[in-house]
Amino acid sequence: FRMVTLVMAFTILVLVYFLVAKVDNQRVVVMPPFITLKEFWVSGENISDRYLEMVADGLAYNVLHIAPERKPNTEFLYSLTPSEHQNAVRGAIENQIKFIQNNSISQVFYTHAYDVKTKGLIKVTGVLKQYVGDKKMESSLHHLNITYFVKGGRFWLKGIDLKKDGV
Repeated sequence: FRMVTLVMAFTILVLVYFLVAKVDNQRVVVMPPFITLKEFWVSGENISDRYLEMVADGLAYNVLHIAPERKPNTEFLYSLTPSEHQNAVRGAIENQIKFIQNNSISQVFYTHAYDVKTKGLIKVTGVLKQYVGDKKMESSLHHLNITYFVKGGRFWLKGIDLKKDGV
């Protein structure tokens, strides 16, 4: 009886291992309920380029579309940030918000291109336009660099940095 129990326990462990391995490497295709978005997939530690582009759009909107009367959705951004990177991300975002609000600046970012070829880095290129009142102060090409990692199919934000082209 003891031998049969050990064999059955071993068999169950092997089956559980194969089940977990299969689930972790299974590609899941997701169709968002928005007409403008495309399908994307998540497979273990890998995610599709389209998913990275959609995340970059969400981050760019929440970080770069700022007006003195509009507070960005920082809770969304912080929910994507693991605790070990919270201080760096929070500091960068809060400094940007304070600068915009203290100078009564409104700004908008128009995305032109995405570069997701480097694992762990999304580079979003676009035009950042800044206004004070109705007067356009600046319109220049910028790169939003988003560093990230994927764990268990979940996107985690490590850092975010905005650089003016050529600087």
